[in-house]
Amino acid sequence: MKTRILIFALCLAAPLLRAPASTRTLDADTRLVLPADAPTPVKLAAVDLARDFRKVFGHLPLTLTSEPLPPQDHVTIVVHPGSAGGLSPETYRIGWRDNDPTTGLLDLHGADPRGTIYGLYAISRHLLGIDPWWYWTDFEPPARERIEIPDDFTLSCPPPAFRYRGFFINDEDLLARWRPDPAGQTAISLEVWDRIYETLLRLGGNLVAPGTFPFPDEPQFALAVRRGLVLNQHHQTPLGFVGFRWPRGQLYSPTKDMDTLRRVWAHCVA
Repeated sequence: MKTRILIFALCLAAPLLRAPASTRTLDADTRLVLPADAPTPVKLAAVDLARDFRKVFGHLPLTLTSEPLPPQDHVTIVVHPGSAGGLSPETYRIGWRDNDPTTGLLDLHGADPRGTIYGLYAISRHLLGIDPWWYWTDFEPPARERIEIPDDFTLSCPPPAFRYRGFFINDEDLLARWRPDPAGQTAISLEVWDRIYETLLRLGGNLVAPGTFPFPDEPQFALAVRRGLVLNQHHQTPLGFVGFRWPRGQLYSPTKDMDTLRRVWAHCVA
């Protein structure tokens, strides 16, 4: 069993799910429509969802950039990133097109990119049965041929109770020893950083403090931004400045070498 990451101020709102009688099914022929200009964080979450489909059905879903004409013999999940009016920030709404399951079009409307990401992971969790902690618990879903979807299926979530919800990656020695970065650019391998960010998003989080003593140009920062997360700083690194890793022999003095410190602070804040 793998060690879980310390959770800092993570508050989740339970999705609202209704599910009676069914006719349509998810299976190996299910398609996923994602606009070509979708934000990168949404595309990365869609890749995760496609991976979950392969775990359950044995095949990746066919991913398109435009939706086929209805009616469809197979279900097509149509992603609308940030296109839904009337939704609160970071929320989503999922349901059949025009409330008609015969179209075969299951629409995912996100209030914004992050709401869209949460909607993609909601499909994974509530329809495919994927544990949000799958990477850390060694969870593997049972193989299925099909999963029935109710005719009146809807899935949505209320606004988050807290604006910022996230992971504080603190004293990450065990992770660094378990999966060190082979390139030596950061303490933990980027693959594990990506799984940390994925887990956080699957749980409805939006913020991360990516390490105890990181330099601001370490690659896990850029990766967190690509995942659509808000960056926060460890209490040891105010404004992103790692004083504990100041080079030996380099003068550290606001009174004698303020220009150097200003350049360092400007780089860290930027």
